[in-house]
Amino acid sequence: MVTFIYHDLASRTPPREGIFSDYHLILCRNVLIYFERELNERVLKYLSGCLSKNGCLVLGEAETIPQRLMNGLELVMPGMKVFRKRG
Repeated sequence: MVTFIYHDLASRTPPREGIFSDYHLILCRNVLIYFERELNERVLKYLSGCLSKNGCLVLGEAETIPQRLMNGLELVMPGMKVFRKRG
């Protein structure tokens, strides 16, 4: 019931393994801080699109989601940077 796979977030191609959608939890801690703004936003859109309804995206302490990309997401644990996709 748990799948671990590698994928280059900077690539413009979807992952080869499995169907990437309806995830209940995505952990992406301390990755986005190394990307330029354009790539950062593209990856955030991609990750939030992969979440199931009520699924959670966990970011690192220094990472944020720009307000314009928060559509459909809500911050549920501010100190921990846990966002939930509204159902």
